[in-house]
Amino acid sequence: MERTAIAVLCGSLAVSIAVALAFAARISRPVRRLSDYAGALAERRFDERVEVGTRDELSILARALNGAAAELRESEARTREEIAIRADLR
Repeated sequence: MERTAIAVLCGSLAVSIAVALAFAARISRPVRRLSDYAGALAERRFDERVEVGTRDELSILARALNGAAAELRESEARTREEIAIRADLR
């Protein structure tokens, strides 16, 4: 009986650890994608987009970052255009 209890306890512990690891991976994967995307934006790679595959605050953040990247890309294009026009005027 004691061996059975120990076996059940060890089995339960193993299942609990596996479930915890699965949840941790599910949570950390979208955060890692957002972090990588933030790095891409810092490197001025405004054409990239991020999808996190969730329906929570992380997806809201992803949409906001994608929108900001689009605005930054447009702003950078306008700035380059203005610089080119001013260079032609000289």
